[in-house]
Amino acid sequence: SIVILVRGSGMPDRDLQGHSTTACYVCGSGDIRPYRHVHGFSVLQCRICGLLWVVCPDEERIRAYYDEHYFNNDSKMGYRNYLEDEDNQRLNARHILSISNRFAHLANAKVLDIGSAFGFFLDEARRSLACDVYGVEVSAYARAYAMGSLGLTHISQDVQMRDWGPGFFDAVFLVGTIEHLASPRETLCHVSRVLKQGGV
Repeated sequence: SIVILVRGSGMPDRDLQGHSTTACYVCGSGDIRPYRHVHGFSVLQCRICGLLWVVCPDEERIRAYYDEHYFNNDSKMGYRNYLEDEDNQRLNARHILSISNRFAHLANAKVLDIGSAFGFFLDEARRSLACDVYGVEVSAYARAYAMGSLGLTHISQDVQMRDWGPGFFDAVFLVGTIEHLASPRETLCHVSRVLKQGGV
């Protein structure tokens, strides 16, 4: 899991999200080392459990990182051409929905996809299972495509999911997303709040 670090003369004890920069986010160990710099972000590693993370300076910097370039580049950080891979993205979505539908009947369900990108997963859920679909996507570029080209009207950029009340969703998906989250534990707490009891 990679997350984003404040650069400067010294590391603060906590980042702007309130996470410790002197203890591992997972195991609590203080045995931390600088791991490497990636695209201007400093990555830390816990020597005990091996977790890699970056301390998140602010949400705007994260949103700026997931711009049009992220979805259209030849580096290892992002996609060469996300839209060109639409058929594979949709095939993967149908496969995940098929597996998920074995555990919970998703037909006509209220479904949330966190990290919904261009909306292909949500569009497949809407088409194949008549789901009432919602998404969370921090990229304005991807969100604009999902809303404008696919007509997905319920796409939020709020990772805290304040738009939805307790127990609003029957199913919540994070497909290839958790490693992008600045606060995985907090996100899962928000998921727990918006997911119905017995939801998936």
